[in-house]
Amino acid sequence: MAPMAAARLPTKLWFWLILGSLSVFFAEVASGSAPFPFFDAWGLYAVFPLYTLHILVLSYAVVLPGRRARLAALFCAGAVFGLYEAYITKVIWDPTWGERGLAVGGVFLAQTAMLVLYWHPFMAFIVPLMAAELLATSSA
Repeated sequence: MAPMAAARLPTKLWFWLILGSLSVFFAEVASGSAPFPFFDAWGLYAVFPLYTLHILVLSYAVVLPGRRARLAALFCAGAVFGLYEAYITKVIWDPTWGERGLAVGGVFLAQTAMLVLYWHPFMAFIVPLMAAELLATSSA
């Protein structure tokens, strides 16, 4: 089988736009945290670029050409994604949902664990990558 030619820059840009949009949709819209991120200034100038850059950089680091991505590597990259997002938005120190339970060093453990160990690895990273690959590429 002949190797596939690299995609041209306009194709890559459209794919990156779709990938970033899917990451924002699954992480922010699905949770109700930011219901309209594509229609307000904060979503367009902060949320969308933040999620797009994170998913592009981390997926580039994890998904190596010619090799299958391992779930553990995808999960860890998603957890790093969650840590960055939680730190930037200060949610680990001032959660906007749920009861404020146990806090260690000012970090609320339940909310941080939910963001870093579940929501962002799956909903902001793994699910958008899978959806983008299934919907926008011919690879498996």
